[in-house]
Amino acid sequence: MSTHEIHQASSFGDSHAYQMQQTILSSLVHADDQHPDVYNTPDGYNITKDDLISLPGDLRGCRCMNMWIEMWTVPVHPVVKFNSSAPKEIPNHAMLRFDFVNLHGRHCGIRIGVLPDWDLEEPLVVTHEGFLLPGKLVAMPMTKEDIRLSEARSYVFPLKIEQTVTDILQFIMSKQLGSFDFLARDLLWGGNDFVMQTFHQLVAGGYISPYIEYAHPFDDWNQYISTGYMALATHVTADNLTFPTKVFKGRFRFYHRIQLPWMCY
Repeated sequence: MSTHEIHQASSFGDSHAYQMQQTILSSLVHADDQHPDVYNTPDGYNITKDDLISLPGDLRGCRCMNMWIEMWTVPVHPVVKFNSSAPKEIPNHAMLRFDFVNLHGRHCGIRIGVLPDWDLEEPLVVTHEGFLLPGKLVAMPMTKEDIRLSEARSYVFPLKIEQTVTDILQFIMSKQLGSFDFLARDLLWGGNDFVMQTFHQLVAGGYISPYIEYAHPFDDWNQYISTGYMALATHVTADNLTFPTKVFKGRFRFYHRIQLPWMCY
């Protein structure tokens, strides 16, 4: 989207666009309120806002040995209720998790991904597809209990060389992946788009192999999923049933999205 298009889309002089914005804003239900034990954690760090300086020095130096793709069935994003044709199943949200080589207090790893930034005061951008809701790159130290409460399915990819938390976040930031907006239509879309592109850059950078080392749970469906690309193009229902789907796009503000046939956009 060009600067001119963004400027046009940001203008709420049009009564229809303004009405759409108010409808969406009044219909949002914060996932923080629905799942406080999982998401409303004081241990999450806003990397987009505060850069790496927000992370304690000892946490930044933690060495990581495995990367996981986590698929969540609980909504980390708000649900827009105004559209009666909205699908019954809320889209999965994907996050990355990195296992620490050694325990850091109670924490065994760190979760990295994008979440909606409710505190960022800037006008929503209107597009022909819906509204763009600003996201934030977050780093969340995880305990085993945190992991158990959230993930529905997960896939592990060993790091070829141990990396520190700083190494991983600096790589993501160097690719400008963290400046990301969610797309609000009937629901909020785009989290898997961030993980797909970050996963691809980590593969291209030689950090990981695209092939899954281990899947949890290992069932009839997961035995046919061999790569992270395939894992991200699946939908997991609240009943833990799985079927193929496509990856829905958000918007990267500066990064140029790579689209390859096996990414299932």
